Formats: sequence, structure tokens, C-alpha cells
Amino acid sequence: MSDLTAARARWCLLRTLHPLFPRAESLPKVEDADQYRDDTGAFDDHAIGGLDHLKNEITTLRNDLKLNVMKQQQVEAGQLIEDDAVVEGLKDELESVLVQLEDLVDPTVVDLEESQPSLEPGSFNCFPRLVALRAILKGRHEEAASLKDEKESAYADETCADTALSWGRRYSSQLVAHAASFIRFPQNATRIESCRRFISRFGTALDRTLYNSSVSCTMETQTLVYTPQDLEAIQRAQDFASTCTSLFSQMVDSVQCGTPHQAKLHLSGFKEDQLQMHIRTCNETDWISTVFTRSPEPPSPDLCLDGICSIASSPTTEPKVTHVSFNSEGMWASSGAAGHDPRGLLDSRELSLDHYLNIRNSLALKYRKLAGVLLAVSMFQLNDSPWIQHHLGTECIFMPAPDNKRSQQWCPRALCTLVRGSCPGLKSDSIAAFGVLVLELEAERKASWTEDDEDWITGEKSNHVRLARVLMTWEDCIMDDYRRVAKACLEFDSLIEGLDHPDIIPERKELAIIYKCILEPLFRLGVNSFGNLADTVKGLFGPGRSLTAPMDISQSVTAKRVLFDDDDSVPEPDAQKNARVFLNDLKRFFDRIRNLHEEWKYSNPLEYITHERIRIVVLDSGVDETDSLIRSAIKFGRINTQKSKSFVGPDEWREDSCGHGTHVAQLLLETAPAAEIYVGKICTGKVINDEFMPGIAKAIDWAVKECDAHIISMSFGFEDDHDPIDAAVDKAIQAGKLIIAAASNGGGLSRRTRPARSEDVICIHATDGKGNKGGMNPSPLPKGDNFATLGVAVPCRWKGNDVPKSGTSFAVPIAAGFAACIMEFAKYRCNLTDRKLKKLQRKQGMQLIFREMAELRDGYDFVHPVRLCRDWGDPRTEQQAVKAIQQIMEEL
Repeated sequence: MSDLTAARARWCLLRTLHPLFPRAESLPKVEDADQYRDDTGAFDDHAIGGLDHLKNEITTLRNDLKLNVMKQQQVEAGQLIEDDAVVEGLKDELESVLVQLEDLVDPTVVDLEESQPSLEPGSFNCFPRLVALRAILKGRHEEAASLKDEKESAYADETCADTALSWGRRYSSQLVAHAASFIRFPQNATRIESCRRFISRFGTALDRTLYNSSVSCTMETQTLVYTPQDLEAIQRAQDFASTCTSLFSQMVDSVQCGTPHQAKLHLSGFKEDQLQMHIRTCNETDWISTVFTRSPEPPSPDLCLDGICSIASSPTTEPKVTHVSFNSEGMWASSGAAGHDPRGLLDSRELSLDHYLNIRNSLALKYRKLAGVLLAVSMFQLNDSPWIQHHLGTECIFMPAPDNKRSQQWCPRALCTLVRGSCPGLKSDSIAAFGVLVLELEAERKASWTEDDEDWITGEKSNHVRLARVLMTWEDCIMDDYRRVAKACLEFDSLIEGLDHPDIIPERKELAIIYKCILEPLFRLGVNSFGNLADTVKGLFGPGRSLTAPMDISQSVTAKRVLFDDDDSVPEPDAQKNARVFLNDLKRFFDRIRNLHEEWKYSNPLEYITHERIRIVVLDSGVDETDSLIRSAIKFGRINTQKSKSFVGPDEWREDSCGHGTHVAQLLLETAPAAEIYVGKICTGKVINDEFMPGIAKAIDWAVKECDAHIISMSFGFEDDHDPIDAAVDKAIQAGKLIIAAASNGGGLSRRTRPARSEDVICIHATDGKGNKGGMNPSPLPKGDNFATLGVAVPCRWKGNDVPKSGTSFAVPIAAGFAACIMEFAKYRCNLTDRKLKKLQRKQGMQLIFREMAELRDGYDFVHPVRLCRDWGDPRTEQQAVKAIQQIMEEL
């Protein structure tokens, strides 16, 4: 038998027997840990690392066995043919784990098979006990001996293909119990630890096959750090959920109209112990907006409500908000009772998350990240209540239309039917469903169910299996940080059982894991991407409490910087119209520069071969080669493919997962029509790990030495100083390179970021299409230049869709395009010496040109080429620009 066929046959043997081992009665139990002895029969507390250590070993063994069964289900036998180091490692661990499992089977099982003809492949000769165990499970004692000559390769193919029924349906419960009774796990501390190592190593090999290495490791619960504030938040959440469960029961029990009511619960974080919701009226024609506030006071008898029907009466024509106090003893009308709806709780424009995920770019990234955080908060705060447990599907979650003016009131809603049902706490499958939601929100696509999303053992639809599949198949479109959160959801049970903290009682372990492994990471990822989300979730866990507790991962891993924070919200129609007009009015200018270049090209064909074009290096997130404009620019040489480069590992510079670099390159292609563009990929998203920051310094050096750039476009910024980057900028300036960088998008609460803060860099702010200042700009400097140009509602394209973008990031390529055009115009029309041209191409020269092109407006210097020439393309009026540039360079 070939090595390949042998590996596949052994894989299928394990696939058949794997689910038996977690069912064995002999599987060690944590509660019996003090009974397990070492080889001498004594319990040597020091030899095995102590009783607590043994308990952890047992817990890990039990969890890894269960997880390995599910993980193996996700790996196809056909993958074993791949010539890959990871797959080879899996084959090696497969051999090791089979040897270990063979040793766990009682040798007497072989006696049952002695009188039977051998029908098994020769590759199974070293696993006689497992072969006998499989025969018991399949009930093959009566098989005809004529099958003895069955081809081994056909055997392997048939065995692996036998997946039409789930494992639990294929084998009877009597045969499963009988086969499992022959499994003998060690009852010895030393051997338990040895067994656990083999099982865990096989699980790690499966992880490497299923997921990339950066996601294969889940946080060790034994090293999680819980501060006193964390423990207080966990206890408070447990108390809040208990009271909310009581409220749910009171509302269900008080129905008088005979029809179960529906409620849309606002998942706003439940600040001030409040639940806001819409309640469907008794006649099901409208919704009543209601705010329930938890109160420590006993119910007021004269204000007690008859029930939910007294709230859900038909509303008046004017929207009202009904205020209700509640606790575990009852609910009663608040003294303020009904009032107007100032916060707009009623919103007829809300659509299901299912709808948003089916239409690309229909929900901005900021709102998707905010939705993820608020859903995680809801899962934490309502952990064992019927309000949230069964409502984590995209069809049950509704989103109002995004509203930047009221973003702090924006939140998802969960549609609940108020009927009594069992609520035993958050089940791990519900957590797995949330893990799927995290990935769906990040990828902005729906993870539909497939026929393969069944639990291998029970045959039921399983969110665990669906999550494992999505984690594997969406590997290329989800950031590793979000995949780690989803993997924590996948391994939720293991994390709970592995948590041993002196201040966390068993009833709060679920909450502790949700808080530390799911909620905190999602909060940090959201705030790192959009800093203004911090205010939205401020105060969720009591006065002065925020998610800022330290995590246990080293600083080098978690330290991140936000490079750009553009606004993903949809700009007002007028702003979009003005931006289009701004660029359309410049077409004559851009056409003139393009024609100057083409005219020179055709009049000097021999010189054109060695002609020096203006070279712009754009340092950003790469470009998307599938974009039509980018693809055309690559085809015709506008983007230099020979020298463009990635500085974030092996990733192609033509891969852009977030779109930022593509948008910047699109704008440069439009505004610098004669320039040659080089792409330096310095990041994969808006946030960059500290360990990748030196790559920016290397990219700047590359732009100077290898690309010999005239202009380096930097549509990013960061706060803290960074010596290697500062040194690289200084060297670029000394080499005569013009650096143009984004001011920042923090508004008046932040100053200019680096590198735009440097005096030797041209800093660019944003305006709308009419030159009015953008709200994201830092305050203008009282002395000095505050150059600004179009950066609000800038027309861009992404994946075939129009996506207007706002931010100083997008003003930079427009300013860089202006600079490149002026360099081209001066070269062909201004009759400058080489020395003067080089001065023009440096910061000091272009700074003077920009001043000539600028008009002071709202404290910013609004730059526009019309200030040099009113009618580009008319030789007579162009002389104004020629004289202005010549005069500036003469005085420099």
C-alpha cells in the first residue's frame, strides 16, 4: 500500500473511532484527581506539579478530546495528499495519536476477533486493538469472509466517503456503549499527563491545518488577569441579568389579551440599569417605546401596573415614551410616566442585519464594529436571560439607519417574542452563533448554513461546526484579531473549564470568559479603528468603569497604532455633489498637464526613452489589482510594477484588504496624470502593530534609494515619536524629496500627527468641494501654513461601488497631484534651470507655490490651481502661471 493510501486509511480509522474516546467511562475526572497515584502507588505532590496541576491536565485532556473530534470533521482526507510541511506534520501526529489510542484499548478486545477473517488494510497491522474496536462499533462480526480480498485503496475511499449519515445515526447506542467499555484511560497521574500531551499535540496539528498560525492558539485562561474592577463588573452583570430575567417572566405572565407580545430590545449597553425597547401593541398595529429602569426600591402599590397589556395600549398620534421601574418583586409606573420621544427610540427605517449583510457597503465599517461591541456587551449583561440567548441570528437583529449626528444613541435591536421558555444559561452553541456574527460583521457577508454544518455525532445543525467552517474558509478576508475572538467563541467550553481563579465562583465563569476573551478584545479593536466609539460605550459597567484592564499578552504583541481614521459614514448629498464639481472643474488643468507630456513625447521620440517622469511613491495599504482603474494603470505602466513592494511580510503589494491604499492611488492617477506611481505597502489595515512600525522607515528609505521619488505621499499619521521613522524622514528631506502627509482626523481634540508635524514636511488638511474646512481637521496653527484641499466626500470606488470618503488622508493625494502637475508644467513651460527645478521639487519651493495657489478661508489655506491660472489650456492666460512660478523661483 502506498504511503498516501496508508495515511488516508489511518485517517478514516481515527475518524470512525474518535468520538468513542470522550464517551469512555474511564476518562479521568477532575473531582477524582486526588485518587490518581503515580507509578509507585503514592500521590507525589511534587513529582507531578501538585494537585492543581493535575486537575488542569485532566481538564485539558477532556476538552481537547472533544474539540479534536470536531476539528477532524473539518479536515478532508483529500487534504493529506498535499505536499505541504503543515500536512506532513499532521500525518506524523496522526501516527503518534493512533499509537497512543491503541494503548488505551483493552487488549482483550482482540480476542473477540480471533475467529474472524481479517478484512482490514495491511497498514492497520500495528493497530489490532483499534481494528477490533472498529469491528465492534460497526457490528461486522457477521461479515462474509468473501470480502477478505477487498482492495485496500477502495476500502479507504469507501470508509471516508461514508458520511451521508451523522456518526450518531450510523452507529447504535448499544454498540457505541459496548465499544467504549473497552477503553481504559490511565488512572495514574504521570500517565494522564503523558496521554494529554499526545492528544493536545494532535489538536495543535489540526489547528495548523485548519487555521493559520496566528490564530491557532487561544488565550490560556490560567494566565488571564482579573482586576477588582473586572470582578465587580462581572458580579454586577450577573445581578442585572437575574433581575432582567425576572422582568421577562413578569411581562409574560401578565399578558391579558391572549396573544404573545413582541419586543424589540435596544442593545445599547444598558447604561444606568435601563432596558429600552419597543413593545408591540395588543392589536399588533404599532409599537410603544418604553424605558424600564431597575430600581432598588420596593414597588409602589398605587403605581403598580396591571401587566404588559396596560403598557401596550394603542399609542396616540404623537410618539411617547413610557417609563417603568422594575425589580424582582414587580414593575410599576415611574413618577415621570409617559413623555415625548426626544431620542428617537422609534425608528421606522430599521432593517434586519440579514438585509445589510446581503447588500455590500450598506452598513459603514464604523457601525459594524460598534454593532459587534454592543452585541458582546448585551451577551455579557444579559448572559442567562431569555432576552438575548436565542436571538443571535441575523434575522433577529435589526439596525436603524446610521446617523452620525446621533451616533451615541445608535444601537442594534433584538427581536424577542415574549413567551415562557427554559433558560438554563448561555449554551456554548449560542456563543458559537455569536462567533459567526463577529465574522459576518467584519467580512460584511452572510455565513449561510450548508448541508455540512451538522454535529458529526448528533446530526443536528450546529453553530460550532458552522463557525469552525467559516473560520477556515474565510481566512483571507478576516483580520487575525477578529478570528482569535471567534476562535475563543468556538472553544468557549474549554476556556470555562480551564478557568481557575480564586475570586470567580463557578456560576460566573461564563461571564468571566465572555468579558476577558470576547468583550474586551472587541472593544479594543473597535476603539483602535474608530477612537470616537470610546464615548459611545463609556460607562457601560458603572460610574467611572471602562474596559481598560490590562491583558496578559506582552506589550510587543498588543501595542498598536492607528495610522488613519477616515470617516466611513455616508456624506450628505450636497457634500458629494460639491466634491464632484471640484474635481470636474479641474479636468482642464489635468488635461493640460497630460497634453504637455504627450506633446513633448511625440516631438522628442528619441529623448523620451530616457525621459525622467515625475515619480510619486504612495505608502499605504497596497492596491487592489482587480479595480478597473488600478488594473488599467498597471497595464499601461502608470503604476510601476517592477519596484513596487510590500513591507508587511510576504503579502503582495497588489493586495489591499481595507481599500485605503486603493482610494489614495485612484486619486493620484486622476490628479497626477503624467506621473509614474510606485506602491509601498506598509500596513494591512487602519491599525498597525508596533513591531511593523520599522517597516515604514524601511519603506521611506526604499522610496529614496530605489525609487528615487520626487514626491512621497503619506496618507497616515501617528502620535508618538518613532526614532527610525524620524531618521528616515530626515534622510529623505536631505536627499531633496518632497514629503506630503496627512494632518490628522482628530478634530480640535488632537494636534497634527507625525510625520506631518515635522517642519520639513508639507502638512495637508481637508476641505469640502467649496473650500470650507472639514470637521476632522486639527486646529490651524496661529503662525505658519495650514494648507488644505478637497478631503470631504471625495469620490472613490471599491469593489465596483461608489464609496465617497472623507479625511485628511484623501486630501493628501490631491495635494500631491497638484505638486506633481506643477513640477511637470514648470519643466515644460517655465524655462527653469536644472538647479531651479530641483529647488521647486523640494519642500521650500513647493511651499511657496502652494502659498501662491492658496486663499485663507476658515483659518486654513485653501489650495487650488485656479489661483495660478484662471483658464488652463489657453496659452495667453497660462503666462500668468509661468510668470508667477518664475518669479517665485527667482526670489528663492
